[in-house]
Amino acid sequence: AQTTSGTISIEESVAGGALTVGRVTLDGTAHNDVQGTGAVSIVTLDGNLTTQATDGDVISSTDAVTLTATGGSSNLTINSLVQGAGLVDLNAGSAFSVSATGTAQSTGGSVDIVATGSASVAASGRIIGGGDGTSVTVDAAGISLGAGTVGTETLVNTGTGTATLTATGATDITLAANAVSLADGLLTLNADGNDIIVTTDAGTEIDADGNVTIIASEIGVDATGGATTGGLDISGDGGADRTLDVTATATAGDTDIDVTTDQFSTVNLTVN
Repeated sequence: AQTTSGTISIEESVAGGALTVGRVTLDGTAHNDVQGTGAVSIVTLDGNLTTQATDGDVISSTDAVTLTATGGSSNLTINSLVQGAGLVDLNAGSAFSVSATGTAQSTGGSVDIVATGSASVAASGRIIGGGDGTSVTVDAAGISLGAGTVGTETLVNTGTGTATLTATGATDITLAANAVSLADGLLTLNADGNDIIVTTDAGTEIDADGNVTIIASEIGVDATGGATTGGLDISGDGGADRTLDVTATATAGDTDIDVTTDQFSTVNLTVN
């Protein structure tokens, strides 16, 4: 397909079929005979949707990008760079995942991920928001962010950009070292009814310069609910001018949060 303006729409039309997508680029530069400035929409009718992991394969646009794996058992798997300048909208009828070779990024808009099943990002995989005035949202039945590194954290937003992770259906949010990096925007972790799990006592899970809100049954525990992994570590810019709001919904559970910089002027702890 080739276009110089408008949109590109690809739809898998066989029920139960899977769709694997390679290089589709709409950034004004020809890539495999596809070029332009419009939005990209790729949808399966009732099957898995996967982006190829071959070096150099990208799905990109100077507008919005939408990938949707429709159907209750359909997975969306990101193995390559998926990038838009506008909204990057990623939807899975079942599980959503970003592999170690994958990145979901907006260069100037929001990233919105919705999965009926779980959402996971492998170590070295990334989700990156568009900065000031944008958001990164993940809504899924269980969220797991693998390990990043300092400067290349797993989930990132800059400027005033926010991030909200919501584990639906009484499921957990699991964070490895260097899982989240935010600048001045609000970070919200909501696993109401279940736990915020940390995988190791080495490294810091969250680097956030802005306000932080955490809602969970137990916080900073291991996968068994025990306090053996060093707690949830939060660092920041040391401005001592932000607010940490924590709501622990299990009266008999553990809450273990370690603030490793002089970050917050106010800490509110509520136990329901």
